[in-house]
Amino acid sequence: MLISLEHEAAPVADDEPHSDYLFVGCDENGGLWVAPIELTTRKADFSKFAPQLRAGAAIADKLLPKNIPEVKFRPIAVHGGIHREEFNKFRNSRNKIPFRGNSVLIKQTRCGSSLTNALKG
Repeated sequence: MLISLEHEAAPVADDEPHSDYLFVGCDENGGLWVAPIELTTRKADFSKFAPQLRAGAAIADKLLPKNIPEVKFRPIAVHGGIHREEFNKFRNSRNKIPFRGNSVLIKQTRCGSSLTNALKG
């Protein structure tokens, strides 16, 4: 399921930071996945992606029941290109996005790439 957090019925106020989308789905083994997704057609800018994806993670945490034993989490930044300096920021272990006691690096991918591949890798 892909939830637009930009839609007027989204569970977030217009003036609150949030990711563009929230993906919730299951893998082939029945495991639950959640992925806040932030999109831009421009060059990737970590300082703009990170706060939006952190907010998307917080929204996902509120929406998903707390009694689900394991939720696989993958914040995804979709962009039109990336400079080496920005790429390194995405790979820096200090820049992980927290979700339910774990922190995960942001998966960055180019516009037009497969969401399935972004979730897996």
